[in-house]
Amino acid sequence: MAAQVGPAPEYKAIRITSHKGLIGKQREIFHRFNDNPEIATLLFLNPVLAFKEIGVELTPELRRHVLHAVQHPPGPRARREELEASLRGTLGEAPKPLDRKWLAGALFDTLALTPLKTGGHKPVYRPPHNEKSVERMKALRPKMRRARHVPRSKRGNVIRVKPWRSSFRRMDLEAPVPELSPAKKAPTTVSLETLFFYKDASPVARDLLELGVLQKRAFPVQSSASFRRIRRGEKANAFRSWIKSVRFNLERGGVDS
Repeated sequence: MAAQVGPAPEYKAIRITSHKGLIGKQREIFHRFNDNPEIATLLFLNPVLAFKEIGVELTPELRRHVLHAVQHPPGPRARREELEASLRGTLGEAPKPLDRKWLAGALFDTLALTPLKTGGHKPVYRPPHNEKSVERMKALRPKMRRARHVPRSKRGNVIRVKPWRSSFRRMDLEAPVPELSPAKKAPTTVSLETLFFYKDASPVARDLLELGVLQKRAFPVQSSASFRRIRRGEKANAFRSWIKSVRFNLERGGVDS
């Protein structure tokens, strides 16, 4: 069983309602985490819930800002926020492209798109960035020589590598979609990979696909239930195993872990 995180002391609540307020309270927040370095490790699971552990409450807008700041670098973060705002305005609700049931409803009920026969078809993927480097390194790799005095069954270990699999993170959003026949009825669930085949049928479907890919690329943030289980030591987590404490350097604004 994983190690349990002890409770933080009772703090006077800090409610922050603006970015300016967040910056203004930064030093006090850092002090609280420094006083509880084990609690600070929870920032890697979900920073919003870690803030709550030390008595810091954020508005819904600031919670989204903090989570997105952790999950994405500035460029993708700005694009994600732009897509979410645009799709919310168009669809009248928060877009959830990773929710297969919701996505099917958005495509076939809200947008009234024609269902397609997508079975057996795969999206177009861009090659990995390091594909040429990998091939070059393979060519330079020395060949293994067999030890003649060792029986064939004991001449070394065999390492099997899983075949390379295309990743949704490299899905080519600019690639053309093949012409597919209409399906007899709409599916009740749609995956992000299947959404690829509808991206050219509607600008909204294209934006949903881009948003879904961005969300998949995001640094993983634990849900409330998962956060509580990890905190209680009921669920293992790599960050909790690797990082035992976190301290903020108040002089230079850095983080020591």
